[in-house]
Amino acid sequence: MVLSLMKRSLWLVLGGVFAFVTVAGDTAKADRIETSVRPSPIVADRSPHEGTVEIQQPDFDRSLRDPALLEQLNLARRLMRDGNYLGASAVLEVLYEGYPNDARIYSHLHNCYTFLQYYDKAVELSRRMADANPHDVRFVLQLAESFTRRGDRDSALTEYHAAAEKLIDRPANQYEPLLRSMLSFSYAEQALAVIDRVRENRQDPLALALERAEALQFLKRYGDAASEYYRLVDDTTRA
Repeated sequence: MVLSLMKRSLWLVLGGVFAFVTVAGDTAKADRIETSVRPSPIVADRSPHEGTVEIQQPDFDRSLRDPALLEQLNLARRLMRDGNYLGASAVLEVLYEGYPNDARIYSHLHNCYTFLQYYDKAVELSRRMADANPHDVRFVLQLAESFTRRGDRDSALTEYHAAAEKLIDRPANQYEPLLRSMLSFSYAEQALAVIDRVRENRQDPLALALERAEALQFLKRYGDAASEYYRLVDDTTRA
């Protein structure tokens, strides 16, 4: 049953991809079809303030037992809901210095800096968390995204490559957040290189097939994307 539903979904995606391929020689038709096909969530347009990495980390015992912290954290959340990101960031900066390992404070402060377009501060904050948590790839990805928003794509790629190195001995599916981030910020060519390296290292020609197909779609290589999807439809070992 699950396999049947997965295959049905893949065939629907394939239908959209083949539509692009069929009209490749007719630009006017291609434009009309492209506007009618909803892009994959991984490659959909995103707000410049919207990241791809969610930080959901257990709270540290010390902060959980501190009612004053919770009161100030709730104040910052209310200010954010009201659109007062500057005020919220002022509250959160004080909290962060006292609790630099609290993921809630970090996440809210990073969001404030991003909405305020304080990209230098967002980079510094992400760097501190990445250095303090060297085995946690999520902070490295947020650092790469902050570099991208600041316009420093070379530094962003350095961090993406560092994240890929941290994942080299992990299961292939743990690359998905990295690839989702890279595709969302238009690093499709580099994402393909990461996927090809994973396949080569694992001797698995179908590893990360969906992500590879979506990267190919992003690059408008619709024929190659269709081939990738088609290979996955007939693979019954991954149900």
